[in-house]
Amino acid sequence: VLDICYVACGRMDVVYTGMAEEGWKPWDYCAGLVVAVEAGCTMTHLKENDKADVGGGGKIRSGYDFNMYSESMICGVNEKVVEQCRKVVLGLQ
Repeated sequence: VLDICYVACGRMDVVYTGMAEEGWKPWDYCAGLVVAVEAGCTMTHLKENDKADVGGGGKIRSGYDFNMYSESMICGVNEKVVEQCRKVVLGLQ
């Protein structure tokens, strides 16, 4: 949660988890989500692990629609930074 708070206050640009099965617990995501969204940050799933990670139209859920039981998460200062980092981490470039 402290990592997400660092993103929310501007100390870090992006943080992610869930690449090596080290995903956080739902209560970690829940607390961090409120802080991040209220600060204007973007929080979404790093990768699609489950049908619950995807919302209507096939778009990965983000913001208050985030799946708290997800195995991965990425949080950044804005949507553009999050998408760029997501592509690099997942090797999509």
